[in-house]
Amino acid sequence: MQKIRRKTRRILNLGCGKEIYGTDFLDINPTRKDVKKWSAYDKIPFGNSAFDEVYMKNFFEHLNNPNKVLKEIHRVLKRNGRIVLITDNASFFGWHLGNTHYGGYEKRNNTNDMHYALYTSWHIRNHLKQSGFRNISVSYILGNTKNLLHFLVFTCIGFLNKKFGYNLIKASAEK
Repeated sequence: MQKIRRKTRRILNLGCGKEIYGTDFLDINPTRKDVKKWSAYDKIPFGNSAFDEVYMKNFFEHLNNPNKVLKEIHRVLKRNGRIVLITDNASFFGWHLGNTHYGGYEKRNNTNDMHYALYTSWHIRNHLKQSGFRNISVSYILGNTKNLLHFLVFTCIGFLNKKFGYNLIKASAEK
């Protein structure tokens, strides 16, 4: 009897940090042996149409030239391949309260953390469209919060208006 081989999807986790989702991993500052060092100024070190999916979480806002990176992602995706992008939501009112994304980093002497931009869902949609992606879907999601009180407050606000109450934007699109 012949074994049926299941096709394995190849997933690039770009800016992976400590996350283990995916089959291939690139990051500016690798934290594990299976993560390749990569600078966002360079080409993604894989051939054309190499991946079924490219996943980025909490990385897009750190790119000083996001369209260059999106075009590289488009290049390495297979036809009908998917990008999944999760980034900070500029409309989230909690960023204003905590003073983190609007200048709070230098107060903490955290000069290594470089946020270049915050985005609205409209900005993300525009970036993806300009980079050649189609079937774009964008939504607001609630990511990790510092404590239970923050979670409850942001969940209640998010129930009324996700745009202001949820701290992350999740977008997906196809090549």
